[in-house]
Amino acid sequence: MDFKNVLGKKRLTFLIVLTLLFMVPFSVYASVTSTQYRISATKSGDWDGIFIDFRPTGSTGNVNVRINQYGIHSGEQANIEWRLLHTKTGADKRQSIPRDYNGTLTFTDVPSGDYQLIWESKTNNDTEGWYQVTIAAGKVYK
Repeated sequence: MDFKNVLGKKRLTFLIVLTLLFMVPFSVYASVTSTQYRISATKSGDWDGIFIDFRPTGSTGNVNVRINQYGIHSGEQANIEWRLLHTKTGADKRQSIPRDYNGTLTFTDVPSGDYQLIWESKTNNDTEGWYQVTIAAGKVYK
């Protein structure tokens, strides 16, 4: 048996497989869904937020915010402004939900970067709830 020939074929096979693996596109980031973060406000101007390291696979992507916000007293509604602020440029996107809400808010065409997602109460109604962020790639943290 010619061992040089066998080893040469194995090396060639290994190199071909390795080359093919590098040709397969893949993302180093996986889809991320955050933990639930609390909403709690008693007066207009109360706020809180989280940080998002957003790395979509393309040049832009969506930031989805699952929200459950509600006024805790009978006849009172939540009224919250949601703001996605780019921490380096100051560019922001805002969306207001002036009522009790249980659904998803989507910020579209968001470029890659570091962001802060901030909620701010726009009413003196006691407001409670939670929110959760889902992004295609990156990380979400408090």
